[in-house]
Formats: sequence, structure tokens, C-alpha cells
Amino acid sequence: MYIENENQFVIKFLRLTMKTTTLLFFVLFSALCFGQTKLNYDVVLFNKKIGETTIEKIDKGNGYTLYKLKSQSEAKLLFTSKKSLANAEILVKNGELQTSYYKVVNDEGESLTQAKKMDDVYEIEQNGKKLRLKKVIRNYSVLLYFQEPKTNLVGYFSERLGEFFNLEKIANSEYRSIMKNVTSYYRYINGKLMEVEMSKPLGSVFLKLVN
Repeated sequence: MYIENENQFVIKFLRLTMKTTTLLFFVLFSALCFGQTKLNYDVVLFNKKIGETTIEKIDKGNGYTLYKLKSQSEAKLLFTSKKSLANAEILVKNGELQTSYYKVVNDEGESLTQAKKMDDVYEIEQNGKKLRLKKVIRNYSVLLYFQEPKTNLVGYFSERLGEFFNLEKIANSEYRSIMKNVTSYYRYINGKLMEVEMSKPLGSVFLKLVN
């Protein structure tokens, strides 16, 4: 009787061990297949940190990739304080933009820009104004955080503004874009975006990579 009970215990233990091993393998396999990359940047003005920006790249499987951006900053200039919050989600399938949502709240008010792929047409809406665009969008600004453009410099879609812009290579691993009254500089080291400088008439705001 004792030997029989001991054998049953061993069998149950082995079964439990196999289930645990299978579960661990599944978790590790899922982590490898559905990867996630997170970048953290400090927002810097006049050599002083005024906020943070986080961008995530999440592999959702079946060709889908989700990008998430969150940013908050507060700058004190003279006797005023300017705050800004941004939240964005961009969904891509096999490299092609499917939907984008970009909301900014600051002292000037609230701005919301959305884009949605509908068959072979994109519907782009910004603050209630809509337009339809027949074009495939494979270049979008959030990509610049995760890969150096190198020779792919034309036709980037700004999820924030709902407009397109081009890049100009001005030095080794450094690129420039101009949109409205902002000139942006993207600086890479070994393919990694280390710094973004957004130059405005009153000064430059920097995004500096933390990790």
C-alpha cells in the first residue's frame, strides 16, 4: 500500500512538473514572438528637464504592430507656466498604417487628429475637419524613433498634424524636417535615435534618450 501511494505521488508530481514546464515554455515563447520595445526620453528646455516622453512598440501578432506614445511637460517661462500632455496610438499591419490617434492638451486648448484606413482610402480628421486621401502610408513619424531612415526620406505622415513631410540628410546620421514654424533635427548613433531637437523662434526643445 505504501509503495502504491508513493508511486501515485511520483506520477502526480511528474505530471505537475510537465504542466509547469509547458506553461513556462509558453510564456517564454510568447515573450519572444510578441515582443515589446520601450523608449524613454527626457524633455529638455534650456538644459533643464521639464518632462518625459515614452514610446512603446508592441508586436500584437499576425502582422500587427501597435505604437503608443505618452508625453507630459511643464515649462516655467518668466511669470507663466506652460503645460502640455500628449497621448497617441498608432496601429500598423505589415508595415502599412491602419489607424492613428493623436491627442494634445496644452494651454492653447485641445487638439485631436485621427486617421483610419478604409479599403484603399484614408479618412483623416483633425478637430472635426475631415479629408479623404487615396494613398498607401508606409512612412509615419513614429517610425523615426525605432529606425534610422537613411535613404528613405520622402513622404512621412505626421500623426500629430495629419500632414506629410520630407526629411533631409544634413550630416552623418542626422536629418532635418520642417513643418509649419518648427524645424526638427533627428540625431542617431548606431541606428538608435538619441536626440530630437525641435527648433522654434523662441528656442529649442530637446528629447534626449534615457534608455
